[in-house]
Amino acid sequence: MMQTEYAQQDSLANRLNIVDALVKQATKAEIESISTVYLIQANQEINLLELKYSSELTIQQNLYKVKIAFLQINHLILNNLAVSYFRDYTQIEKEFEHFHRLICEVKDD
Repeated sequence: MMQTEYAQQDSLANRLNIVDALVKQATKAEIESISTVYLIQANQEINLLELKYSSELTIQQNLYKVKIAFLQINHLILNNLAVSYFRDYTQIEKEFEHFHRLICEVKDD
């Protein structure tokens, strides 16, 4: 029973949900250090997925797309925080929607 629960928690879809939630929290945080922590955690999750699925080409290709989209939103969030206290929420929201759709596509593959 416990192994089944762990396997479900450790599934690709569940881990991608965690990444999605962490990035969403980073987009909402108003303090740079809090956003940074969420982004670091999301990056660690992606890296662990890349290691876990290193022998599965299709999943690796999808994770590469997720990693590129993550790096783009990561850059946007951190630049907006560094430049001023007034974040461009519109652009961040658009980028997050793109990221979220990509996560959903990868989960469905």
